[in-house]
Amino acid sequence: MEIVTSRKKLILCLLGSLVLVAVSLSLPDERFYLRLLGGILFSVSAIIFVLTLVRPARLSLDQDGLSLSGGFRLSPMKIAWRDVDGFVVRRIQPGTSLVGFNYSVHASSKLRGAAFSRGITGVDGGLPGGWSISNVALVDILNAYREQALANDKTFRPPENFSTTYSGKP
Repeated sequence: MEIVTSRKKLILCLLGSLVLVAVSLSLPDERFYLRLLGGILFSVSAIIFVLTLVRPARLSLDQDGLSLSGGFRLSPMKIAWRDVDGFVVRRIQPGTSLVGFNYSVHASSKLRGAAFSRGITGVDGGLPGGWSISNVALVDILNAYREQALANDKTFRPPENFSTTYSGKP
């Protein structure tokens, strides 16, 4: 199964960055440093969104675990199902959430910065945002796939609310 970042969300973010570049560059001359800083900052973010449109992030699920590729990753990040206790939606601030996970006690490998991440967000790691489905739906799918893979069930059965939360193909 593969889930890809939403191109619509990326295009909206790109348009927002371009609007902010225009606003930054239209500031009065007395605000030269703000013009320069805003122009550079929002131009870089626009370039990042363009590159992400060209190479969208992909989350691949199989019997062994999940693999995150695309975006700025040169090689896929792989996490085994047995190394994860489960997935949760973690609210970071009002209006912002992420799909997070905690490593199991006996995890064979952990991402660098897991302790730092836990101190800030309450979870050991997280997945990038912007998926074609909601974070709640993604957590449901990840947890269902993990449970079935750990039980050596070779056929993926989506969660009960699968048809209303996921618009892609398994």
